[in-house]
Amino acid sequence: MTNPSAFLILLQISDSSFPTGGYVFSHGLEYMIRTCLITNATELREVVCVHIEEQMSRSDLPLARHVFLIEQANPIAGLSGLDGLAHALKPVPVFRESSQRLGKRLLTSVVHTFPDLPQ
Repeated sequence: MTNPSAFLILLQISDSSFPTGGYVFSHGLEYMIRTCLITNATELREVVCVHIEEQMSRSDLPLARHVFLIEQANPIAGLSGLDGLAHALKPVPVFRESSQRLGKRLLTSVVHTFPDLPQ
């Protein structure tokens, strides 16, 4: 990314403090820490690694790869097919629906926060 303004916007919307409601999708991490199921850095690392290997590697990361490849080739034409891929990569309805809600909130927040962005 060569545009400094675009990079700044990307940093802002990627920040965990950006108001999308994403804090509710921690997959129980806060609960595990609060109830002492995770008590040290080693246990935290194990939980995060399992989440990455067992869930993200099969859904979010392949989708992110496709987004990156499409953005490099033809962003407008390629993005239209991603909805079906996202649906297929998240076969569990509750995860798929929560991901969709979070995406809609993110898009709504970005549009309201940065009204001058091309749409």
